[in-house]
Amino acid sequence: MKLINLTLEQFISVNAHIGNSLINSSNTTYLVGLRNRLPIFDMEQTLFLLKKASSFLFNVTKTGHKVLFVSLSKQPSALFLNRVLSKKSLQLSYSSTSWQGGLLSGWRSLTKQQFKKFAPLLRKKNKLSFNPNLNVKRTDKEKLLRWFDIISNLTVFIKRKRTSASSVLGEASTRVKLVYPSAVCLYNPIGQHAPLNEIRKVGLPLVGMVDSNTADVSVYSFPIPVNMTYMATYKTIAGLLTYACLQGVQVRRCSFWVK
Repeated sequence: MKLINLTLEQFISVNAHIGNSLINSSNTTYLVGLRNRLPIFDMEQTLFLLKKASSFLFNVTKTGHKVLFVSLSKQPSALFLNRVLSKKSLQLSYSSTSWQGGLLSGWRSLTKQQFKKFAPLLRKKNKLSFNPNLNVKRTDKEKLLRWFDIISNLTVFIKRKRTSASSVLGEASTRVKLVYPSAVCLYNPIGQHAPLNEIRKVGLPLVGMVDSNTADVSVYSFPIPVNMTYMATYKTIAGLLTYACLQGVQVRRCSFWVK
């Protein structure tokens, strides 16, 4: 995999090396010292772990598996996830901006519930749109107006259902068939105990950024020690991880067409 060339100077320019004023004892291995009472990350180690995580995500998407991207913070979700991951043309992964209990442990039953009413409504709408004739004696204008009202009401209801489903599973929630993810990429994990506990319960590999005050780093299979306070740092790390996933998808598509 060809990773975007990054230097230590580029990391330092986005303040990725400055940690939080609070330090957890389990994260001291990622620090090189203190400056102005703020911890400083070992950026060589961060760069190595970032390449390791990117290679893992590349191999996951290369084999045709999916990655669940989770960002429960409103600002990063609006700036990054909704702009990059929500594009249907990428078909990269699922994005989540709100965590629902049992999303991973009860994936099959939960996805069935999401579309139990959604799929029949789509079929009903298609039937109505292709059968605009009524058994009741009405003028052609009355028939068209009545069916137009029914179809428009159904369309509004279906859009509402899509919006509620997309808040949990992103743009991929509009598909009836959902593939269980093989890895999870969690952004801004501080204070998000529900997804961390569930990921630990199901045993999926977890990729995520960790700060100096992150409570439990042992949950992460591929931790990336970096400052999560600045949006520039967030965009840089998240963009690299997404780029690795996209490369895996493109390699898989190319190999498919070659065969």
